[in-house]
Amino acid sequence: KSAAAAGGAGGGGLLSSGGEGSGTAHQVQLEETRQQVFALEEDNEHLRRLAMVQLPNELSTMRHRCDTASSRVSQLEQELEEAEYHLKAAKNDRGGGGGSQLRASEDRFQQVERLKEELQAGRKQRLELEASVLERDSQSLELRFEIEAKESENIRLRRRLKELESVSRTLQQQQQSTGRPHTTA
Repeated sequence: KSAAAAGGAGGGGLLSSGGEGSGTAHQVQLEETRQQVFALEEDNEHLRRLAMVQLPNELSTMRHRCDTASSRVSQLEQELEEAEYHLKAAKNDRGGGGGSQLRASEDRFQQVERLKEELQAGRKQRLELEASVLERDSQSLELRFEIEAKESENIRLRRRLKELESVSRTLQQQQQSTGRPHTTA
């Protein structure tokens, strides 16, 4: 996580510190807020790149693989239907071929079994790919939400930075006009 998320904006007690060190404390707080804004902007850019480029590319690839698996499943289903049809036809034709017909029937039976196994594997792969696509979609939505949250945090920190800069300028002007450090109680 970013420094902004870990440390917060550090907004409490800005005008409650007093004495000569108050201007320095404001400068330190101002610099810390600048660092938080910078870290947050870096995090935003990384998340934006991930959400807008990397994940959509992965999703596209997964959808293509899922479509390919679906096509393969359809093809295997069709081959299985044809093989089962030929197997039934061979069983009904048990007339006069003898050993060669028996061998052909056995080959068709093995082909049907192989196709059933391939079909089952293809369906399993398709389901896994669909689950993977759904998971990536979910991650993409989460990242978009996180980007929105970080952008809101960034806006809040920028507003806080402006407030701190304004207070710092006011304190500097007061110090210059009176010739001594300003204390606030």
